Amino acid sequence: MIPVRNVGNGLAVLRAWRLVVLEPQIDPSDHLDHAPVDAPPAQPAEHRALGRDLLVAAGDTGFWQGAIRDPDDPFRPGLRDRFVAGGVLTVDLLYGDQEGAQLTISRFILTREEEGHWRPVLARQWALEGPQP
Repeated sequence: MIPVRNVGNGLAVLRAWRLVVLEPQIDPSDHLDHAPVDAPPAQPAEHRALGRDLLVAAGDTGFWQGAIRDPDDPFRPGLRDRFVAGGVLTVDLLYGDQEGAQLTISRFILTREEEGHWRPVLARQWALEGPQP
């Protein structure tokens, strides 16, 4: 589950999601793992529609959660290995307003903390209509 907050003035409607298993990029100058957060998002049609729209009122909080149960799910390759190893997972959430406009993709990077919990961090946002944030 990823908590989300609507910082806009209107109703936010979460519509679709996409999970990506990322290989961390190694920067030899600092020897730290970096997730490739700047990779462009997939097209909206490549995202998986939510079973129901999740609404988040202006100034309020909500959540997103998804499941991958089918062994042939296209989001599944590499997921088990990355989950067990505690690697980097990326979730792109597609949302807009209640009229279907102002489509935006927010990228969350999930990393496993020492106690085993996954920590989501908002990494990037792309406005699919109008100027980029």
